[in-house]
Amino acid sequence: MEANLPDKKKALVPAFKQLSDKIGPERVIWRYDPIAFNETYTSEYHLNALSQIAEK
Repeated sequence: MEANLPDKKKALVPAFKQLSDKIGPERVIWRYDPIAFNETYTSEYHLNALSQIAEK
């Protein structure tokens, strides 16, 4: 949805994990936004995506 962002699974989630290991998970906050709805980005899509990110 946002152009020019690195891939979440390959770059962003690993970077957040690494940062969390360095400074502590209580100091790292992941914002899940923007939340937009259309034919691609349904409520099911967002629930699944957020769930997968939260598990990691």
